Amino acid sequence: MMDIIRPCLVALPVLLLLLSQRWKAAARFSITYAVLYGLELTVIPMLTGMWNFILNAASGIYTHMLPGFVMGYYLISTTTVSEFVAAMERMHIPQKIVIPVSVVFRFFPTVREEYAAIRDAMKMRGITTLRSPRQVMTFLQRAVLALERGLPCRKHGTVRRRSPRSEELIRWRTLLKSWVLAAHPLIFS
Repeated sequence: MMDIIRPCLVALPVLLLLLSQRWKAAARFSITYAVLYGLELTVIPMLTGMWNFILNAASGIYTHMLPGFVMGYYLISTTTVSEFVAAMERMHIPQKIVIPVSVVFRFFPTVREEYAAIRDAMKMRGITTLRSPRQVMTFLQRAVLALERGLPCRKHGTVRRRSPRSEELIRWRTLLKSWVLAAHPLIFS
């Protein structure tokens, strides 16, 4: 039964993306979901042991969470902040929730612009993920630091040098945020 219901529920984000003329995002999502769902139905049952566990967990998590992420992408890419706030107010959502969510809502376009600027700067310097993944991670960490401090990444160039201990603490604290930026290009395209 779930083999029928899940693909039908996944069709909703694809349909909404197609109606909003987001062809690339709809194609990326459809292909990613089809590959993972196909893996889940064909390859994983033939595997045993650790590989079965790893692939089953990964594809299961992604196939269950990907539609929600795509709906979030659709919401952020098609709705203005004022429309979002008006909709929340019409649903009588408390201001304690509406204001923080709208601030976060405004933050995503800023992150997208900064990510595009960082990607262009890395391209101009010849830094690619395959050739120098460590430099890419350094750029992304510095970008996250700059965004935390409210600095535009395009203007600051590099972060001021700090003590080695401070740099290490900053790296560990922002590593997760950097991986989110690097691992989900669907959000920033």
